[in-house]
Amino acid sequence: MRPIFSLLSTAALLIVTACDKAPVDENPGAPAKDAPSEDPTTTPTNLRGLTLDDFSTCSADLRTNIDTYWFAYSDAREGGRSESKLEQVNGGLKKNGCSLMWSGKVVPSNRGSYAAAGFNLSDSTTLEGFKQLVIAVRGNGDPFRLTFPMQAQLVEGETDFFGTSFRCGDGTVQWVQKTIKLEKSSLMQEGWGLVRKLDLDDVSRVQLRTVSPELTRFNCEIAALVLQK
Repeated sequence: MRPIFSLLSTAALLIVTACDKAPVDENPGAPAKDAPSEDPTTTPTNLRGLTLDDFSTCSADLRTNIDTYWFAYSDAREGGRSESKLEQVNGGLKKNGCSLMWSGKVVPSNRGSYAAAGFNLSDSTTLEGFKQLVIAVRGNGDPFRLTFPMQAQLVEGETDFFGTSFRCGDGTVQWVQKTIKLEKSSLMQEGWGLVRKLDLDDVSRVQLRTVSPELTRFNCEIAALVLQK
């Protein structure tokens, strides 16, 4: 018969050894190392501000909250074969409200392929004085551009506008909130046109645009766009 002291010592040694081999979380609660770090993304919890559109009225003519209208276009107007369409669907963030489904396809061509959608700002609406635009979306995470053409650029027929990239959704059915900073460091001018200075008071339109010619089929559902100070 082995001494009781010997049995207790052996048990203690096994416990210590098991504890030594157990993994230790040195920083519990920290985000995963491979978590995306592009544009800020959260669930839509703070949508207070100037609402450009929240589709709460389910307007059949796609009228925004600022009394302008959504439109869609593509390279088809230059002879391309891409498609862009808008459809109001049931659902959204408001009870008994709607959301806007933007969908289409991009057909690669040597002329430059794209699909786009957007709306004009009303005469009484300006981005001046606002720090950010919050947009609530859901989709499979495809990349798009959010652009802000200035009136001076539209008058001159320019095609390179100030904008930034964002991903539509996270691949689930959940709405996600994207925060777009309205500042020079976030909104860059792209293209080969006349170099201009960003003037938020002169921005006359908000547009969404595809960025990849390989994005043959796409969809992005939009629930709200809100300007915040």
